[in-house]
Amino acid sequence: MFVRQTVQQRDTAGMKADGSTASCGELQPREPELWRLTRAAVLAASAAVDRHLETGGWRPRCRLGTVRAFDSGWPHLTGPAFAADDAPVEYSALIGSKRGQLTPIAYDDVAEIAALLEYVRSRQELRARLVPRPDAASGERLDRLIDFEAAELPLSLLDRSKAIGETSDEELLALYLERERAWLLDPLPFEYVVPLTLTALDLQEPLVIDANIRLEPLDDRSQAARATSTSLTLSSVPDTVIGAATHAIVLGNRQLANPGPGPRLLGVADGPLDLSDADLVCEALRIVTHVDVGYAQVLRRPLGWADDWKFDLPRLTQITTLRRYPDHFDNYGWLRRPNPIPRQVLDLLQTVVQALRTAKPNVRLASRRLSLAALRDADDDRTVDACIGLEALLGEGRDELRHRISLRAATVLATRPHEPANPEAIYTAMKKVYDHRSAVVHGAPGDRSRTIKLGEKTWTADAVAIILLREILSDALTRPGGWTAQSLDVALLAALARPADGEGTTDHSE
Repeated sequence: MFVRQTVQQRDTAGMKADGSTASCGELQPREPELWRLTRAAVLAASAAVDRHLETGGWRPRCRLGTVRAFDSGWPHLTGPAFAADDAPVEYSALIGSKRGQLTPIAYDDVAEIAALLEYVRSRQELRARLVPRPDAASGERLDRLIDFEAAELPLSLLDRSKAIGETSDEELLALYLERERAWLLDPLPFEYVVPLTLTALDLQEPLVIDANIRLEPLDDRSQAARATSTSLTLSSVPDTVIGAATHAIVLGNRQLANPGPGPRLLGVADGPLDLSDADLVCEALRIVTHVDVGYAQVLRRPLGWADDWKFDLPRLTQITTLRRYPDHFDNYGWLRRPNPIPRQVLDLLQTVVQALRTAKPNVRLASRRLSLAALRDADDDRTVDACIGLEALLGEGRDELRHRISLRAATVLATRPHEPANPEAIYTAMKKVYDHRSAVVHGAPGDRSRTIKLGEKTWTADAVAIILLREILSDALTRPGGWTAQSLDVALLAALARPADGEGTTDHSE
């Protein structure tokens, strides 16, 4: 087998948590001859472009994203349509397959690059990994594809080493190993980075939720890197919504099959996009806070490998964009000031996420319905979703829903350890929610029941339903020992008992 597991274990040993590599130390290339030829090509290419620039020749520039901020404070990212006049020089753009006006140096003008290309063409194992479909091209066309991918190996090292100021042999080797892994390592370790759009967190450092999930702030370099990943395809998500994120959910311990960079270019290695853990975190956030949350952009962060780099930025590849956020975010949400979720609330996430992972089906259903309600645009749909969640938590078969669920809701919130609620107020609010639900599902005019007056304040029925579901779901996941619909009935009956005499009998006369 061309790539061996023992080599994979050796190569990944030097990786840091952020995907960069530690000092090379004992790490060695699995292809020593490829490294020798690549090193020589990098040094020769560097000398060639330096000679060109010294004559005042053409200077191609890097196209880098810009990171600004709206007056509200939300980030405003702009993708790189054109390179700025003062942007860093993109040295590799001076070298191409043929000499021309914009590529004054050809591959054949640098003997060391020509030697590397000849070596790669002679290795059948490498050829098969560098082209998208080896069976679809032959002869000169196939060689051109191989030459382009092979030349990118030293040219990408040239750009990166100059960008970060690391040009010693040891530093070049560390960069080479990242590119070599992208060619040869199978599988490739990576993380998903899912920015939380228009969702501010009071969090200055990474917060570990479990072994596979953490929250982390997005620094300026990460923001610039994801700005450069703007999709070239049409998207239903506004760029301003994609950019307006200060923190991200990071999903770790992922692996990508690697038949080679060529086949991966066509997505041959991509499996189904599993974002269930990201959805789980969003569910937990909706349970512990009233703040709307969601995400739109999904990025991949390689760990210890790289197909290429953009100047000195961290490697982030956009995988897709999705509308996993409330529709009202599109309505200039980036112009409204952030309302950060407090740190003490975020500290509950580890408990709530773990509880959701092991929760009974009815609790998981209630959690999903809370999220569906939060993402709905129509009030009626939000009410129905919230009521389905409440029925999952508090219902029991074909009982009289309105009365019994109202009693159980009152029992839950009146007996919670912290801030017990007024049971009569909860009972009344729940009954009114169900009046509106009944009007919605039976097609009756629902205007009368659309609003609910509680004390001196008037609320919409969907808002009351979501608040009740959130509070009850939070209690179900965090109360020691938990509860069931049946245990609520027992607790209610026990509370109604009145000792009539010293023998402990119960008087039901009142």
